[in-house]
Amino acid sequence: MPHTKSGRPENASTEAPRDPARSGAAVFPAEENRITYAEYKARRRACFSASVPIAAFLLLVCAFPAYIIWAAVDTFDGSGTSAFVCVLAVGIAAAVIAALLFLAGKLLKESFDMMKEEKKRFRRNAPPPELRRAKRRSRVCTAALCVLLCGATAWLIGGKAAEAKKLNDTYTAALALSDQERYTAARELLRSIQDEAYRDTDGLITLCTAHIKYSSGDLYGAYYELDGAEFRSLTEAQQKAVETFRKELSAAVKKKRAEAAAAQKKQIEENIKNGVPYVGLPESRIGGTSLGAPSVTEHDDGVLNGQRCTVTDYYWYRSGGVIFYARCVERKVIRVNDYRNAPITRNKKSSSPKKSDAWPDPDDYMDAEDLYDWYYDDFYDYEEAEEYLENHGWD
Repeated sequence: MPHTKSGRPENASTEAPRDPARSGAAVFPAEENRITYAEYKARRRACFSASVPIAAFLLLVCAFPAYIIWAAVDTFDGSGTSAFVCVLAVGIAAAVIAALLFLAGKLLKESFDMMKEEKKRFRRNAPPPELRRAKRRSRVCTAALCVLLCGATAWLIGGKAAEAKKLNDTYTAALALSDQERYTAARELLRSIQDEAYRDTDGLITLCTAHIKYSSGDLYGAYYELDGAEFRSLTEAQQKAVETFRKELSAAVKKKRAEAAAAQKKQIEENIKNGVPYVGLPESRIGGTSLGAPSVTEHDDGVLNGQRCTVTDYYWYRSGGVIFYARCVERKVIRVNDYRNAPITRNKKSSSPKKSDAWPDPDDYMDAEDLYDWYYDDFYDYEEAEEYLENHGWD
């Protein structure tokens, strides 16, 4: 047989031997290297359990130094010492968190690298039927996971959207009732909204309560209720209506105070004619009236215009009963009660089951406004505070 220069037979093929795997023929690894899908899964679980739980624990421990950072920032008061302690604590805690994250990341990387190597080994050594079975399972798991995630996302978004729609419908209905001046129904709807920070829910509840008190004649209660209320999302027309109500309420309160001042002035003039103590009388002249010197004088602490002060109470007795009472603050008479037509006995107060025995003595308050302002949440309206002060105004 003729030979070529290279020594090969002349009719010999020069092509390289074909790779059976590329030719489409079934290739089976050696018996000792074969890996089943169950063995592959077991090895992946072993790689996972070797590092991931430890890494998860390290990440959980990060919560402790994170809490230290939050506490340090929260207790910072601006002083130099506080700043030093805050910076030191934040620095140490941040360093600990960085170290823990580094260790956890290293462990996770090692674990995932090992799982990747096992996957490559399985693909290299598993028989074709096992590979096809593994791919089918992977596709099924991936599809199931996608369906689950899409379903959960749709459920969350749908739930939030339904909740937002319900809130908006309730809020809009309450606004409509308020525009129709049906304030009691509007307030009940607004109170059914759990989140009082939703738009102007809290402010509108206050506004409805103020309107209800104003309609019942409780001017002071409505005035104090609306004072300080804020609105952020009202329309221009609604905001204008609120401001109009504020001005109307303020004018009504000023008028009532003016009427009370006029009545007090008239009482003062009558007391001057009758020669008894009156509001504004200097304390030095308290014993020079037609009643003579007070029978009892008592000193105590009280509240005037929200401030603590020293008060002096004077009582005039006739036949065992009090016929006149005067209270002095800052060397002037600020309050008088005339009981000459119906003398009363001290320590006989009318009871009120609504009030707590733990309350301070109502006699510590100069007037009903002070008492109402101090215990605003405990009185239905200003008139109730005024009545309570009158009924409980004796020690």
